[in-house]
Amino acid sequence: MFRQNNADRQNYSQNDAQNDEPDKKRQKYGLHSNFKLSSNSVLDSDTSWRDDRQQRFKFMTARLDFTAEYLHSNLSTQQKDHAIREAKEIFCDLNALMSHLVDIRIISLRSDTIRNVVTNVVSVRVRPDFATMLYYEEFQDLLATDAMQLKEPNLLFAFMISTQLEPIVTIVAVHTNCGKLINLHASHFSRLQTAIQNFKQKFGLQDELYAYTPYVERQTKSWHSKHWHLKMRIPTDMLLRYFPSSSILIKNRTTLDNIKKCLEPINYNFELQPMTHWKEIENDVFNDLQR
Repeated sequence: MFRQNNADRQNYSQNDAQNDEPDKKRQKYGLHSNFKLSSNSVLDSDTSWRDDRQQRFKFMTARLDFTAEYLHSNLSTQQKDHAIREAKEIFCDLNALMSHLVDIRIISLRSDTIRNVVTNVVSVRVRPDFATMLYYEEFQDLLATDAMQLKEPNLLFAFMISTQLEPIVTIVAVHTNCGKLINLHASHFSRLQTAIQNFKQKFGLQDELYAYTPYVERQTKSWHSKHWHLKMRIPTDMLLRYFPSSSILIKNRTTLDNIKKCLEPINYNFELQPMTHWKEIENDVFNDLQR
């Protein structure tokens, strides 16, 4: 079975990825945009739109400031939504991958309460689900129709430490066209393996354990994340070293065990889901990918 899978993996070469129909592939591994870019977006090969930015953008300047017309206006909800879309597109021009890792909001400040003067500003923050990112790897996605035009990477594997006081790193895939992928394509598998190997080498990991929830199970469980993700069990010492806030409560493995006995609201999910070594789970991960 393992040899057959290796042969299958070799079938997804660069030429095969480029020859398949792009639209069908986008549907297979979740390339449906969270926000739609205009026909002149940064993802198109035609970059002449950058010269007429001021004609296209109504609320924003290239520096993510409000234009003079709307800087002190009382904006409606619809106008704020429009301004956020413009800010996202400008941010996408700066870094298409990073645009999916941030949360952009419009804040209206009362700079002069006597005259009721409003000042509108753009707030850019790292999204909470990426705030604990410890490591990432960037790649070119050969399935995307814009892969040959873009010089920058358009696929990212992000490694985040769990915020649930457990020694777990969650790996997710982010694409320039849609953010987090619902599922990976089989051609992404070698890039996932490279990212994991580089992560292990950087942090000196050996004999780490993994847990994976298949695609169908993710979609049928209402409480479960629908996006593709892979969990990696890391040493408790690594959690304490790179996530210092956890060390306030968890001093060492002994205190971790004591906490588990007396504070039952803290659910250690990694112990509820069976975990195993990569060699024992990689075929399951590969077989669950889209083709």
